[in-house]
Amino acid sequence: ASACKASTQEHASVILGATAPSSWRSAPTRLRYHGYTITQLAFSHDGTRLLAVSRDRSWSLWRSNSNAEVNTEEPFVLAAGTNKATAVHQRVIWSCSWSPDDRIFATASRDKKVLLWSRDASLLQLEQRQALPPYADCGQGWGVMSSPLEVADAATAVQFVPVANVGGKPSLERYSLAVGLENGSVLLASWCTSAQWTVTHCVDESLCPVQTVQRLSWRPLPASDEEQRRSGSRFQLAVASADHSVRVLTFASDLFN
Repeated sequence: ASACKASTQEHASVILGATAPSSWRSAPTRLRYHGYTITQLAFSHDGTRLLAVSRDRSWSLWRSNSNAEVNTEEPFVLAAGTNKATAVHQRVIWSCSWSPDDRIFATASRDKKVLLWSRDASLLQLEQRQALPPYADCGQGWGVMSSPLEVADAATAVQFVPVANVGGKPSLERYSLAVGLENGSVLLASWCTSAQWTVTHCVDESLCPVQTVQRLSWRPLPASDEEQRRSGSRFQLAVASADHSVRVLTFASDLFN
């Protein structure tokens, strides 16, 4: 999937291409929802959902139509999305990421906020849900799942750690992620259903880029014993910046606590 710079809905589309030799040269599928440039795309880990975020301050979620549940030849159909009535972010959404279990996705925005979205109501108790920003169903039960993580500058990149409950107990539903900022800063934060957001570590300024963090990517972990992955001693994060640098940072698991 790809997208291009755009100022109209006609051009602000998700372009899907197939890698099979028989279909590579066929006309690509275009998924239209946004009005301005799509800033990032992210497939869920199982490949059945595609998330797009845009300069128009909205996100769209597309689901696979492989079982032909909807009477259309399109490989993906719209499942959910925000608009002027349901949007929470007030500025450009720069980045998005899926949690390792695909139950949650995160969005990061120029409004200096990171938000979590889900349709799994079991993640929160009723009183926690009531404490959130005004909830609106964005389609198929998807809605904002967390109070905002407020950071010091525009949040330009976000990426979930590739395993849940890093350094914690298997019984605790906690998700950790890295956030990159416009000023080059990088931080680690964790969210759980009981304590909500906690910033667990801020990377030393001497190790950070001098310009905007444009993309973050964790090194994949081997598909070995789950407990070993959760308590692994090192996690490596690649940081790409507008200063033309790529840095690889290594974190011990205790920095996520």
